[in-house]
Amino acid sequence: STRSGNPSFNDPFFRDPFFGFGREESVSVASEKLAIEVRSLPMQGRLASFRGAIGTLSTKSEADASRVTVGDPVHLTFTVSGKGNFGVMPAPEIPSPENLKVGPPAFSFEGDENLKSEGSQRFEYVITPLRPGKMEIPAIPFAYFDPSTESYVEASGKPRTLRVDPGETWVDPTPVASVASAQEKPAELIHNLFQTDS
Repeated sequence: STRSGNPSFNDPFFRDPFFGFGREESVSVASEKLAIEVRSLPMQGRLASFRGAIGTLSTKSEADASRVTVGDPVHLTFTVSGKGNFGVMPAPEIPSPENLKVGPPAFSFEGDENLKSEGSQRFEYVITPLRPGKMEIPAIPFAYFDPSTESYVEASGKPRTLRVDPGETWVDPTPVASVASAQEKPAELIHNLFQTDS
């Protein structure tokens, strides 16, 4: 005799080991092949300030002061914006004249953090004047290759004039007369001590 039970449990759904919630299957999927052309950068027209930046870019240069005192730092920021190879873009090197000390730049990037292909890269330099006078902060040498025009672009910043005032010299506030009298007092005290001892 057949056992009669709830007919719903005879449904293939309940005989499935995963209770109908899905089966594991291996499916191969392939996308269409893409062909890309990779070309080397042209040597013709390559600029001396080119160090590997590629893209459609623009630059901006800013200094936080135009007049300082000897030893006071000046922050010079060079910003490169647009679409390009920001992940491997080297920092421009500012030549150091005798009267200025140029420190290595700090880097900061804003934009597409994953690919670093679009956004703004900031290079911040600290420049310290070593002597007073009117001097020039050199232009920041920067060139890039623009693939849309297939040409090199000179995008260096402009030189900046910096006026450097001499620092204040330290003056001893103690008057000369009181220094002399201070030196005489210990001699008198020593003389009185000798008299007392004798």
